[in-house]
Amino acid sequence: MATIIKASCALPNGPQSSIGMSVAAAQQCLAGAGVAPGDVDLLINIGVFRDDNIIEPAMAPLIQQQLGMNLDPVRHHHLHRSTLSFDINDGECGFLTAAGIADSFFRSGQAQYALVVSGDIHPSKTDHPEFPFKSVACAVLLARTDDDRRGFSDFHFKTSAAAGFGFSASVDLLANGLKSRGCMTFSVEDCYIRDLMVFASSLMDDVVAAGRIDPAAIDYVVASQQAKGFGSVVARAAGVNGVSQIIDLFDEYGDVHTSSLGLGYHHLAGGGRMKSNDRILFIAAGSGLSAACAQYVV
Repeated sequence: MATIIKASCALPNGPQSSIGMSVAAAQQCLAGAGVAPGDVDLLINIGVFRDDNIIEPAMAPLIQQQLGMNLDPVRHHHLHRSTLSFDINDGECGFLTAAGIADSFFRSGQAQYALVVSGDIHPSKTDHPEFPFKSVACAVLLARTDDDRRGFSDFHFKTSAAAGFGFSASVDLLANGLKSRGCMTFSVEDCYIRDLMVFASSLMDDVVAAGRIDPAAIDYVVASQQAKGFGSVVARAAGVNGVSQIIDLFDEYGDVHTSSLGLGYHHLAGGGRMKSNDRILFIAAGSGLSAACAQYVV
């Protein structure tokens, strides 16, 4: 049993709403896969920055509501069909965290499909000049397969024990009062990108040294996009040679935060370059400092 990517969608020009853009990407993703919304067992939102700085409820149930996804099992006479929806706030590493959770559900036999949605927006729901990320919505449909030669394997996560986050966002409620729903202050340490590269590289060093991933067998590298060349630096540190293709979309999209891995995969899949048994290395890193990686076999 394994977890595969059945379909994906990326919308660089979706609605000016973290909920709306996730809904739009999810609808297109499900339509492309030929899967009805009611067949989705897990809906996981990994977007961090959302409309009006909403903390409660989670975004995932609001997205589920607009998708009409198994809203009332009693009223609609499907007591044996429901969708569990929840948020994961793990920044750039959120996609791999969600994929790992979905994999556990699949292996336990409790789910067949999991839909992961992402997208970040300034809380004012405008193209705010202070917002450091490009608002791109992504949806990735994960599915269970009995072919254990395919799909995700070897999820690895690492979090720094050192003080400091590198990047942070905050809202001063006392200073902003009722305007707080549309305000946010971002703080980035000068060495953040460099530290991320070093930290992500250290994770890859650990994984390769343990023999969990063979860098010579990797065909493509899909990485988070905090800066141009980020994936290339980490890939070189892992010993991935020039045969592998690094998916770097920074010049075209900038930093798309939680949508980085979904966008990278969608770009690769849409290009028609992948073939059966190709190996993709997903690498992500973000504030915390945190890093994650996993291998995926097409």
